[in-house]
Amino acid sequence: MPYPPNRGDSIRVFHFQKYLSELGVKITVLSPCYDKKERQIIEYYKKEIPVSLYTSIQKNIYPKYLKGLLKGQTLTLSHFFNEKISNQFKHYLKEQFYDAIICTNCVNAEYIIQNKKLIDEHTKVIIDHMDLDSDKWQQYANRSSAIKKWIYLRESKLIRNLEKEIPFVSDFSLFTSKKEVELYKPFTPSPNKLKVISNGIDTKYFTTPPKSLNSKQTTFLFTGVMDYFPNEQAVIWFVEDVWPKVLQFLPEAKFYIAGMNPTKKVKRLSKVKGVYVTGFVDDIRVYYEMSDIYVAPLKIARGIQNKILEAFASNKPVISTSNSIQGIECIENEHVLIAETSEEFINQIKSLLKSKRLRENLMANAQSLIREKYSWKAQTQKLYDLIAN
Repeated sequence: MPYPPNRGDSIRVFHFQKYLSELGVKITVLSPCYDKKERQIIEYYKKEIPVSLYTSIQKNIYPKYLKGLLKGQTLTLSHFFNEKISNQFKHYLKEQFYDAIICTNCVNAEYIIQNKKLIDEHTKVIIDHMDLDSDKWQQYANRSSAIKKWIYLRESKLIRNLEKEIPFVSDFSLFTSKKEVELYKPFTPSPNKLKVISNGIDTKYFTTPPKSLNSKQTTFLFTGVMDYFPNEQAVIWFVEDVWPKVLQFLPEAKFYIAGMNPTKKVKRLSKVKGVYVTGFVDDIRVYYEMSDIYVAPLKIARGIQNKILEAFASNKPVISTSNSIQGIECIENEHVLIAETSEEFINQIKSLLKSKRLRENLMANAQSLIREKYSWKAQTQKLYDLIAN
């Protein structure tokens, strides 16, 4: 469900729908939901955006995984595909003409593949990959072993096969960055079908004023959905490899890991001195406001990290791995500080503590970048132009 907009994909879909509706587009949404709580928020979603919504509860996920394995399907498809939604999709196609069909995530192209004959030739089919899933699963495999490595390699291979099929059943493929487009080009005979439509940021929502750094009790922050493997891996590495060294020269420092669904491994980090695992928070802006430095120690990353855009918009100096910012048009030492190893993170932290001018320059430049290139309104206009022209 694209509501509430509290994780990367739902944030993107929600804001696209919001601004498309403001441009006069009538939107029909088909989406699975996974529990009764999601069903209960539907009315809140409709109050935010005037959509026509069809949803179906996704049941018996684990038997679907087994069935998918036996049928040679990707596990992602097994997780997301819903027969009731497929049947409703067929019904809509028979009853009404649509200017465009937009599939979020490449695996939802399966609905297009199964119903291609029902789609009007004048309807534009747009697959919003966001990032390149096959490459992401390959990265997972590279950092895993035994059965997990086999599963991730299998997933990468099967999704890559699907990604190669998509250009033949769609009009456009969307990615969040030029990097993703370049990675996908070898898969398609029609590079002109590839479009970059980035993520954005709600600058009215994230308006944290600049904060004077507390050099004695410096507060660090990481945000994200904490059962997502790259986020889990990132904070575990930071706490184990970097944090003990931080405490040597900042004994009163605090590190907040703010985000829903923390795994057991993440929860255990709260036993470490100065580390706080919040779980779900009602308003993430509270944690941006109280923090001094934002860290993004992601080893695995694809596309645009919304967390980085939020930190930029919230006037926080950011220390990031190069992976975390590869989809964002930012410049090292102008908008963000880069660190890969624990020693590099420590050196960059000390640089920020030492230089007020460096902190202020990073924050001011990042704010300008957000205003110029990462508004949701500007990004949605690109999508609207694809649909309307």
